[in-house]
Amino acid sequence: MNKNYEALENRFNRMDALGGAISMLHWDMSAMMPKGGTASRTDQLAVLKTIHHSMITDAEVPGCWMVPNRMTISMPGNRRILKKCGGNGSTPQPLMQN
Repeated sequence: MNKNYEALENRFNRMDALGGAISMLHWDMSAMMPKGGTASRTDQLAVLKTIHHSMITDAEVPGCWMVPNRMTISMPGNRRILKKCGGNGSTPQPLMQN
């Protein structure tokens, strides 16, 4: 598999795991938040969301998009992952270039 594609896939997998942790903290905040815990949980969520956002806006990401094979974007689940990470699921231009 292409090195750039593997790096992008690994980044999206980490982002997905981080998104799961963020979702769990949101659920906990809604369902089981102890008295006086809101400020702490809000800070935790802010830090995790900042890290999550920085993972997709990192300067390294454009290099990861340079995948020489059009088919990689069609691999199972990739469009879903792109949508979850804030994309619209369409194929980025660098992926369309050979």
